[in-house]
Amino acid sequence: MKNEIIEKSVKPILGESAIHPPSLLAIQNNWILTLLNYIRVSLSEPKHCDSACLEFIGTSLAIKIFEMFGKNDYSIATISGGLGSVREKIVRRYIADNIFNEIRLHDLATSVNLSPNYFGRAFKKSFGIPPWRFIRERRLNLAKEMLMDIDVPITKIAIDLQFSSHSHFTTAFYELTGTTPSKFRGSILRKN
Repeated sequence: MKNEIIEKSVKPILGESAIHPPSLLAIQNNWILTLLNYIRVSLSEPKHCDSACLEFIGTSLAIKIFEMFGKNDYSIATISGGLGSVREKIVRRYIADNIFNEIRLHDLATSVNLSPNYFGRAFKKSFGIPPWRFIRERRLNLAKEMLMDIDVPITKIAIDLQFSSHSHFTTAFYELTGTTPSKFRGSILRKN
């Protein structure tokens, strides 16, 4: 009986690994492992469980595996309203508090208890731009204020605001303002 069930039902699906599926499936769920072990024992000792019993266990196992892995498709999550006002406020505060530090998408998402993927899409829906651009614009606006102090070198401003180099800072500043940091500083000095 044991060999007949394995040959007809289990081996076509699992191959030679049919006798010890728990270790090969690497499932970390005690309930599933207990069911799989019960099936293994039942197949090796047919008097332990008849075919109706095995069918019941197999169905229970299939349902549990489907509950765990089959019905959640996170890739189709939709963003309807963005972050919401409370989360927007938390994100703005987090960015303001960490403007001189490295700000990672994961950290922003964690601050409002969302996954990074969902957070990125919700953030863009709320603010109209991706998080990295929002942060860069906040840093560049702060750089405008910092450039008013002629005693602070432009390179120091760039590094303090997490730009990788003076050149990177100049390029980003030019993209936002249409002028370089040096020319911006010069225009402020001429006004005063």
